[in-house]
Amino acid sequence: MTTPTQILNAELALSDIIYDNNTSLHPGGVVSTLLGWSIIRSQIIDAHGFFAEAFKSDTENTIIIAFQGSILKPSVDDVSDKYSFKTEWAAASRDADWAILKTNDNKHPSAPPNAFDDALAFTKEVLNANPDATIYLTGHSLGGAEAEWVASHLAVDPLYANRIIRGDTFAAPGIYKSGTDIPLTDFTNFVEYGDPAANFGGHYGQVQKIGNQELQAATAQIEASADFLMNHRNFGNLDSFFVQLDVVNHLNYIVIKQPHLPDETSIIRAVQHDAFAALIANHTLPTYTTDIHNLQPPPPHAGESLLFENFDKLGQILPLPVVANLANDGWFNVNNGGKTTTVLQPDGAQGPLDFFLNTRDTDGFDLLIGHSFKDPTGGQALVSFDFKTQPGMNLNDILQVNLDDIQDSNFAAKVGSYPAANLPSGWQHADIVINTGAPDSTHTLYIWDRGLIVTPTGFGVDNIQVHDWII
Repeated sequence: MTTPTQILNAELALSDIIYDNNTSLHPGGVVSTLLGWSIIRSQIIDAHGFFAEAFKSDTENTIIIAFQGSILKPSVDDVSDKYSFKTEWAAASRDADWAILKTNDNKHPSAPPNAFDDALAFTKEVLNANPDATIYLTGHSLGGAEAEWVASHLAVDPLYANRIIRGDTFAAPGIYKSGTDIPLTDFTNFVEYGDPAANFGGHYGQVQKIGNQELQAATAQIEASADFLMNHRNFGNLDSFFVQLDVVNHLNYIVIKQPHLPDETSIIRAVQHDAFAALIANHTLPTYTTDIHNLQPPPPHAGESLLFENFDKLGQILPLPVVANLANDGWFNVNNGGKTTTVLQPDGAQGPLDFFLNTRDTDGFDLLIGHSFKDPTGGQALVSFDFKTQPGMNLNDILQVNLDDIQDSNFAAKVGSYPAANLPSGWQHADIVINTGAPDSTHTLYIWDRGLIVTPTGFGVDNIQVHDWII
């Protein structure tokens, strides 16, 4: 069984390997892969700066699709790396970056780059050819933005909404306007505090900050300066925006041309060579790899989910209200008034596509549901979910979380308890660390609305997950 640790490490390694596998940049080079993974599909579109490879596990039906990031080098000759500097692919990849950057240009916003559509088409080909495979999307920089774009579009495509698409990106610029993050929990974007590119724009999926938090203020200042430039100066492409770009170990420093602007625009002059050079070095994949492995305590992320139950997926393809058979998603519907189905309800406070489980269903019967899982590493795991008290429910209700045992009259197996009378209104978040014992031990998580009075509404519960606690 591929452990969550192996998935994350494979995503990092394959995001790096794909740079060397691009034959448009390295003609005559040797295509390589990671031990235990085989290349099943690849595609290069030079005119769009697009390159992707799909890697399949040699032992399991698991596929990682890796998208290559851009080559941020100017169109000048250099005998040490002339292919990366001068190819059509490299120039087009910078054009794709420029299109992403221009999404925040209020005067002349750009359409998404063609590479986004290429990435979506490539992924659909892999999905169609491997209908039963578990799919992860990954990539560094531009490649990470392509992975975000693909995940966001597959989530609302009725033809693919039943496929759970997970993934992790590294140093990806956001694909939305700044401040418009969509923090879904089955997709994680790792962002260095000191990376101006990754801190740009709004992300699809949760954002996991890593690295030196003290660099965040300087990064924000540079982003503000870049945003000011975008909205007050006219640049034709990325090469004219980055006047000088020198590369050492993939990316060393960038100097932004100082335009002739009035004194009151002194914010531009805050973008100095040394400050930008120090920060942009944080954009490199080796920096991300090191800082992810050094995370303490290691937070859960999409690649580590032992159990992921996201009611959003049902809400995107079924009519309202959503009548769902929880058994189809691996839940034991232990008690639901003798019924096999329950109702998932929309809640605008959580988002337009978000649905939650009413623990009392619509007829007043309380639910006791369970889901089994294995912890491949053993030791500890993290149970997390969102919940809230709902209007009209009885305040004697208690939302209880049990592990393995629901028959103990003393509730010794209880790992979490949330009395409605003690809770504020609105959504709350719960994180519960549980002990899972030896590796590959099977456990069952139970969620129970314990109440003595039958009412038509109970707790709202959503985004239930169990994560491996160890990277």
